[in-house]
Amino acid sequence: MPKSKRAKIVNLTQTKRKTKEWKSKLVDTMREEIDKYNFIYVIRVENMRNDKLKEIRADLTGKSRFFAGKNKVMQLALGTSPETEAKQNLHLVSEALRGQHMLMFTNMNLKELNEYFTKNRIKHYARGGCMCEQTVTVDAGPLPQFQHDQEPHLRALGMPTKLDKGVIQLLVTIPF
Repeated sequence: MPKSKRAKIVNLTQTKRKTKEWKSKLVDTMREEIDKYNFIYVIRVENMRNDKLKEIRADLTGKSRFFAGKNKVMQLALGTSPETEAKQNLHLVSEALRGQHMLMFTNMNLKELNEYFTKNRIKHYARGGCMCEQTVTVDAGPLPQFQHDQEPHLRALGMPTKLDKGVIQLLVTIPF
């Protein structure tokens, strides 16, 4: 039976794959940066906002360099064993690259870096999975910010509510 012309897999993405040349160029760039900077920090990235990272990168231009990419490519640049490492004990740094991490090459020591990040702490809205840092209470009484059709959903969330003349009423004060 001849092969069907309809059974083709069509990729809908317009992004291009990273080529082997691009990856080898990244490895070479990282190895050059190893010689320029005294410290390498492994930064765990959770719920990262790109605009905030851009601000930090712009602020630390000339003082630091950030690398975020596939862990295997970054491990290859640092070296995965004592025989292949670019500098002494860098294979230990490459072992720490598990999950979502990025590398920061800098001449700033840990104290200076902590001072910088505590001074430039940015508040932002929480995303899913974030832990609440403060206790929030919802007082008993009317909740006019909610429409009447949202009352069953609030009750399903465990809030004791009732509907009174089209306005949702919270029966008890709830701390979160």
